[in-house]
Amino acid sequence: MASFGYGIASLRDHAESLGVRFCRHSDSCGITIFGWCAEQLGRLRWCRGWRRWRTTFWITIGRTIYHPDVIVDAVTASPVQVRHELVHVERQLATGVLWWLSRYVISWRFRFREEALAYLIDIRAGTPMLHVIRRLQTDYRIRHTTKMMSEWFADHLAREDDSR
Repeated sequence: MASFGYGIASLRDHAESLGVRFCRHSDSCGITIFGWCAEQLGRLRWCRGWRRWRTTFWITIGRTIYHPDVIVDAVTASPVQVRHELVHVERQLATGVLWWLSRYVISWRFRFREEALAYLIDIRAGTPMLHVIRRLQTDYRIRHTTKMMSEWFADHLAREDDSR
C-alpha cells in the first residue's frame, strides 16, 4: 500500500497519479444493472445489507471508482472512502484486475483480506473496529468470527505502530 498525505489536494494528486477516474453508479449501465440486482437480492435475509447499494456502496474496477449518485465530488465528500477505494485500485493494478476480481467474487477469504486491508484506513480514521467487522460480516458475507477479525485488525494496527 502506498503512503500518501491526508490532505484533499494530496489525495487528488495520488488518485491522478494512478490514473483514477470517479464515476457515479448511473454513469455505467453495467454498474446500474448490478446495483438493481444487488438491491433485489437485498430483500433476502442473507443479503440484507445490499438493500442500501445505490445510496451507500462504492465499487472499484481497475482505475475506475464508482460511487453513489448523490455524491458530486467524491474526494471532498468522502476522503476516507476514497482512500479505502485507492487501496483496491493499487491492489488490482499490482495483481491484474481480472485475476483480482475473480478471486474477490469466488473466495470469501480473499475478499476478507482485501477488504480488511482497505478498512484499516477507516479504522485509523476513527470508525469503530466493531462497526467495520459487522459490516464485513453483513455486507460482504465474511464468515470469520468477530474475535478472529478483531485479532487480525489489532495485529495489523500494532505492526503499523511498530514500524513508525
